[in-house]
Amino acid sequence: MKRKLYLLSAIVLTSVSSTFAQYPTNGLIGYYPFNANIEDASSNNIDMTSPTAPGYFSDRFNAPNSCYESSSGARIPNVQNSANISFSLWVHPLNINDYYPAIFSRALYLFNGSSNIGKVGNYLLYLEPSTLTNQFGVWMECHQGIGGPNSTTYEYFGYPQAIDVAEWSHIAVTIQGTDAKMYINGTLTASMTLATSMVAVTANDPNTGVDQINDLVLGKSKQIEVNSGSYSDYLNFSGFIDDIFIYDRALSAAEVTTLYTLPQNPTPVGTASINEQTANLVNVYPNPTADFMQVELTAENESAYSIYSADNREVMNGTLSTGNNSIDVQTLAARTYFLKTTINGSVVTKKITKQ
Repeated sequence: MKRKLYLLSAIVLTSVSSTFAQYPTNGLIGYYPFNANIEDASSNNIDMTSPTAPGYFSDRFNAPNSCYESSSGARIPNVQNSANISFSLWVHPLNINDYYPAIFSRALYLFNGSSNIGKVGNYLLYLEPSTLTNQFGVWMECHQGIGGPNSTTYEYFGYPQAIDVAEWSHIAVTIQGTDAKMYINGTLTASMTLATSMVAVTANDPNTGVDQINDLVLGKSKQIEVNSGSYSDYLNFSGFIDDIFIYDRALSAAEVTTLYTLPQNPTPVGTASINEQTANLVNVYPNPTADFMQVELTAENESAYSIYSADNREVMNGTLSTGNNSIDVQTLAARTYFLKTTINGSVVTKKITKQ
């Protein structure tokens, strides 16, 4: 039995403008901005791995090398399979190679020859051809809602005319126990009460003992031929993916809107934006840097500063004097950080990259 639910009422997806540039950090598992790398920009250091070199292209802001091309099979290791989780990401489908291309998957399909005999796993976010030209439906499949491992019984929810081909769209999925929701471009488009909460599940290879669904794979799923034990890619997605946020809790509707309306290069909650004139009183170079960072302060008074990781954890502090200041950052891990100081009562935040 398959349980499928979607909202039949017509919806209007409108663009929401906002100057709010801060993303929520409470419960953040990982944040992947794909700025020419597949690193976790939070301080959790859950960097992606990839069996082949990833490709990067221009993102929705037309910034070069700032989104992920889906073919390399990059994966986020050790993504939890608990009852509470949220995903937020941008997708740009180009075409459909497989009938149900997977945007991401924590699932393993079981085949006996050419026959699909079951599956095991938790999460599968995928597209489906729409009855409308150049549109796709978006669906979230929860294998463990009912039926158990190796079962063709599962639950899924979504919306049949959700996103356009060759356009950027924002997708957010939140699961809190049995309460599951999907948002498209900031609008709630589908909800479902799962039969049961998600439960932990593994799929250990009988020969190696390695869990085959421990990672969240981008742009495809995985299948195994049960007789030969051979693995292969399945449900390949053709397109681009960007700005993935994963949380260990259900995001609120307001938080989904915040993530949907984030501008380029957002900062964690706790940093603040100010007017450009004040921001220009602080200049940082070279950026990126591997050892020493020069901070030029043109304000008349000295100012205390702090350096924060992407999840708003202070990793360094000190005092800036008028003129040039040299800061040794050799001990910091290669990540994105934010230098914050106060000038004339206003907080100045500078994004820095440690190589």
